[in-house]
Formats: sequence, C-alpha cells, structure tokens
Amino acid sequence: MSVASGRVLAVIPARGGSKRMPAKNIRLLGGRPLIAYSILTARVSQCIDKVVVTSDSQEIMAVARAWGAEALERPPQLASDTAPTIGAVQHVLEVLEAQGDCFAWVVILQPNVPFRWVELCDQAIRDCAAHGADAALTVDEVYLKVGQIVDGYFVPNYLPGQRKQDLTPKYRENGVFYLTSTPMVRKGCLFGDKTLILRFPNEQSLCNIDYEFDFKLAGAVFEPFGYKRRFDEHERTLFPDRSL
Repeated sequence: MSVASGRVLAVIPARGGSKRMPAKNIRLLGGRPLIAYSILTARVSQCIDKVVVTSDSQEIMAVARAWGAEALERPPQLASDTAPTIGAVQHVLEVLEAQGDCFAWVVILQPNVPFRWVELCDQAIRDCAAHGADAALTVDEVYLKVGQIVDGYFVPNYLPGQRKQDLTPKYRENGVFYLTSTPMVRKGCLFGDKTLILRFPNEQSLCNIDYEFDFKLAGAVFEPFGYKRRFDEHERTLFPDRSL
C-alpha cells in the first residue's frame, strides 16, 4: 500500500474536551460517529499503511477501535486547549518508532472535517512523493476585501469599489487534509518551504464542524453530494457483516 518513497501513517487527533460542542468527535452524523468518517477514509486508502487515533478520552478510543483504527492514549500535557496538534502527532511517531514501526510520511485527518474523497487523498500522497515536496495541504482560493484599523478608521487593502474577482487571490488553509514528511514532523512543523497546495471540492471544507450550525450543514450535504453513498460503500467494504 505504501507509496514508492516509504510507508504512510494516518494520525487522527481527537481530544475529548471540546468546549463548543461537547462529545463532538463521537456525536452521530448520518448514523455514524463523526470520527468514523476520517477512519473509514484512511482505512480504504490505497496509500495509507496504518491508522492511529490519538486521544485523551477512553470513550473516543473505544469508538476508534470499533471502527478499525488503532488508538493511543495522549498524555494530558498534549491534550490541553492550547496544546498544538503537532505535539500529539510527534508523540504518536515516537511511540511507534520505539516499537520499530517507522514511517516516511504522516497524513493528518482532523475528525471535525468528515468528508473527503479518498481518491484525492491518495493522489495527493503520490504527488507529494513524486515531486520531492516536504508536505501538502488543502486550501481554498479566496478573494477577500480586508484591511486594517488605523487611528480608529478602516484602511482597505483594495481600491474602494473594486470588484472582488479582480483582487489577487489568497489561499486559505482549510484543515481538510495535511500530508507531512516525517522529518518535518520531528522538527515540529506541519509544512515548510516545499509545500504543495491541494484543492478538494468546496463542500468538503465548508463541512468543518465546530458549532451546531456546522453539524446541520454537514447533515444537509451528506446525501445530495454523494457522501452517504460513498461512505456506505466504504463501510460495506471494511465491515461486510454489518447491515446498513
């Protein structure tokens, strides 16, 4: 399953202490725990060799195992509200490497972004390896009219009246998919100077679940955009004895 340049690890970071939506990572969406979508994507991938959920919650870890992922308990200092994700990813790598399980690449799948086409994930992994990049991440192309407040007044970065489509586009990191080389992870970096940008369908980044509205939005696009059919297929492939 590995790409030519080495084995690929998927890490799914899932803290138990969500303040905005308690128990968000295991809340049911379309009949499945939210975290199950990231696990299913990683497990049906043709390029990912191992799937690990890192969490401080025994309940989340139990759900992760039920959906076929390995689960690793995260130390409390790496599970606080201010702890960066990269620290948890480094911890997973260190534990696995101590067991003799080594990887060249790490995919990070945030469980609050449940919908990803697995073919796009696999192509991103192959492209990153083929182009000699350090990392890859998904972005949205945006045309924003922004500015600063100077002495209490708004100072725009554009000409007043200018059309948005005539602005120079910016690229917003959207959290759908990250791929990072193991040396970058060891340095504490999600990405660096040689980072490929990836563009997945817009509804995948819109379904970034932090609030109740986001959850309802994900439920609204789940069937019309083909995600129900796709994830039902994934589940049937991985769990043929389950009835949907």
